[in-house]
Parts: sequence; structure tokens; C-alpha cells
Amino acid sequence: MAVPPKIKKVWKSTDPWRGYYTYEVAPEDADRTRIIDLVYIARDPRENEEYLRTAKELLKKSGFNVRKAILPSSNVFGMNVALIVYKDKPFTEKEKEFLNEFEDAYIDYYTRSFSIFTGEIYELETDSFRKAAEEIAKKKLGEAV
Repeated sequence: MAVPPKIKKVWKSTDPWRGYYTYEVAPEDADRTRIIDLVYIARDPRENEEYLRTAKELLKKSGFNVRKAILPSSNVFGMNVALIVYKDKPFTEKEKEFLNEFEDAYIDYYTRSFSIFTGEIYELETDSFRKAAEEIAKKKLGEAV
């Protein structure tokens, strides 16, 4: 098991009066650690838990260590869930590319499941996210997860 990275809780402003807490990685661990933030909204907790469990499982199967942290945000209907992704050694370029695309898919599939304008909540497409992430792993890491 990899040694957990040194991290520090910080406030990230999204505008003058809103934002969320996340983590800043110590410089000596920056090349082997990635923080993936996603503000989860108030919806059926089982859906959120399954989506989060799926993301963590996919990252672990792709060779990464993963911890999660739940942090407050200024949105009373949401909370930031930070995935702390790390290894013992620096990420390779392929791993960095994988994490970039994984993060995009992770956020995209989640944010498609609700409307910030109407408050409507749609089906959370966890299976579609899983398939997309598996394809990303195959393409970027050369292995199926």
C-alpha cells in the first residue's frame, strides 16, 4: 500500500461569496497525487454512494490508491466529495492522461443528472459512466478494468 500523500484542507472560491473546501497537495507529493473534486447534490443517497463506489473501484482496478473525503461547500444542497488518488511513485504520462479523461467523465456523467435551473433530478447513469471509464482505461493504460 502506498504512503498517503501530505495534503492540506483549503477553501476554493467559485465567486466572491461561494465555493467549497478541497485539498492542496504538498509539493513533494504533487507528481504522485491527484485530487478529483465533485460537489454531490442532495438526491437519493444510495445513488450517490453507488456512483462514488463505482468511481473508486474503477480507479483501484486501474492501479491507483484512492481515499475519499467529504467536505463542506457553500451550497446547502451539496457537499464536496474529494477523491484523493495517489501512488508510491510519480504518475506516468499515460496515467496522467487517464486521470484527466477519467475526471472529465466522472464529472460529466454526474452533472448531466440534474438541472441547476429547474432543480429536476434525472437518472444517474452509473453503468454508462462505468463503461466510459473502462474504455478510457483500455485506451490510455492499455488494460481492461
